[in-house]
Amino acid sequence: MEKFVEFHFKSDVLDQFALPDIGYPVPLEFEPRLANCGNQVPFDLMLYCLQQRSADAGHDWRQVESVMQRLIELVSPADDRVSIVAECESWRLRVGSVLLSQQVVTLERDGCLLAALRPDDDGGLVVASYRPLDADSLVLIMRLAVRAHTRYGVAMCPNNWEYALDSTVTTENYYAEKRGEAFLSYFKYGVRDDEANLVPACRTATQLEIFSRLSAVTP
Repeated sequence: MEKFVEFHFKSDVLDQFALPDIGYPVPLEFEPRLANCGNQVPFDLMLYCLQQRSADAGHDWRQVESVMQRLIELVSPADDRVSIVAECESWRLRVGSVLLSQQVVTLERDGCLLAALRPDDDGGLVVASYRPLDADSLVLIMRLAVRAHTRYGVAMCPNNWEYALDSTVTTENYYAEKRGEAFLSYFKYGVRDDEANLVPACRTATQLEIFSRLSAVTP
């Protein structure tokens, strides 16, 4: 998506859903369609666009966290399972809990813990998130969870966990951190974060599903 415009939905409609009356970033191509949406508010598109906007190092991503969190609440199903499989044709992982005191691959940004990953029993990945996830974070998670090739494994690694470990030592993480973007780290003996509040599994899975679906069809 290259061009955003700030779109204002009807304030009385936003009030019904406890959403702030602000300019929401939407793709330029979608503006005419949204202008005729009436009382229909496309929560999934709004969340997707904020995922994109919050990934931009030129914007303060913390300012839109509360809006993203509310949209995630609105689009997520009522599902109290502690463990959910999230997948599409190209990637698969389990959304669940991660013990931060054990070895983990973390996703961080500006000193904040966004998500943590651990291996499951067969070398796949389990992810837990602690804040709304921006587009770069979601891309990283889905890239690490890519389905294994029958011959070449996962990017020439035997499984997704080994690929995740390899991905933490690339220079991409150094430069992403310097730019204020999401980056990967590895902690062999775990990491302590007393402020980490686990996001329910269904809400993390919903963020992945919406981003995966709309990034495939949105200009």
